[in-house]
Amino acid sequence: MVGLLLVPYNDSMRLGQGYNSFLQEARVDGAVTFGKERIAQTSIDQTAPGSQVVSHSSRFVEKLSDITQLMNISAGSSIKSGKIGVSGSSLSVDENKFSSSDINALVSVKVINRDNHNLCNFKNMDSEIFHDCYGDAFISGFVEGGELHGIVSVRALDRSQKGSIESALKSAINSATETNDFTFSSSGMAEGVDSALSASETTISVNWMGGGHIKNEQDEWSLQELFQAAAAFPARVSKTPKRTHAILTKYDNNASFLEWAQPRQILIPQYDASDGYARELLDVYMAYKAHTTLIRDAVAAPEKYQKSEAVDAVDVSMRELEMTRKMMRAEMVTIVEDIDKLDKTPHLAQKIQAESRVTAPELWAVRLPVRIYILCSLH
Repeated sequence: MVGLLLVPYNDSMRLGQGYNSFLQEARVDGAVTFGKERIAQTSIDQTAPGSQVVSHSSRFVEKLSDITQLMNISAGSSIKSGKIGVSGSSLSVDENKFSSSDINALVSVKVINRDNHNLCNFKNMDSEIFHDCYGDAFISGFVEGGELHGIVSVRALDRSQKGSIESALKSAINSATETNDFTFSSSGMAEGVDSALSASETTISVNWMGGGHIKNEQDEWSLQELFQAAAAFPARVSKTPKRTHAILTKYDNNASFLEWAQPRQILIPQYDASDGYARELLDVYMAYKAHTTLIRDAVAAPEKYQKSEAVDAVDVSMRELEMTRKMMRAEMVTIVEDIDKLDKTPHLAQKIQAESRVTAPELWAVRLPVRIYILCSLH
């Protein structure tokens, strides 16, 4: 789907609805009108034959913004909502588990059966607050197929085993990528990975759309089951497809809109420069969110934490912890304010970035209390 502007689908979406692509927020219904014939074409026909476009991806990821970009989740919307997910959709990411893990890997399968979209006529739009009412784009069609995303988060219980765990995971994932088939390369591969993961705390979270009922949501996933589900996913989607994305068309890609807008001097925001900085801000925001979680835990159980070795370390006292948490929240508010600026004035993205008052979270990380780990030995 190269060249198309896609956003995750939810059941509230309607053809012709205005949309803010930067914040992934719906705007006014009926911003664009469609003929009856066009509307009829958008219904899903599960019996109709059609070819599939299948793409596999499996790799290690270090930043949450890498995941949101692959899943077409807006960095701006994630910051504004304070979590990574899509309203009205099953897509979500446990950012706390991601941040606390030593190794994170992403397994993804995307299946596209077909897409429908076209341009249409506009209603008479004369609002002075065009962007707030109508956004920068409208929903012009939907992509049908399926998507499966599995995030494998691993925290080594023995720090000396981190390298061997990463090596075992990398062998399995590289094998799947090279063969374009999500199975372990040999019968011994699964045992090797299971053995390595036994020395770790492993969490596997899986989201999918389309493909019907893949697995009981209450049951835990294993790495082997994830790869097997990924391998079988395209065939399942061919039988049970689902709308996975809405196709957005920018207003200024429509000739009739340009004819209407030019005499009214209405300009449509261009978010290319804003998107890159927003992804950076997302990683910073989530780092601060992880910091506040640490402080919350230290407030709840101060006896389990001690001061770090930094010269300006935060003391493990209720007063200083609460003061630090307040400062962290102020940083997060500043990030949200920067996102609002990027939404309203994306052409000033470089200026907004240069003048940002956000402090690097790494400067705080070395100052925060450190959890006390007690090593027990058996005699």
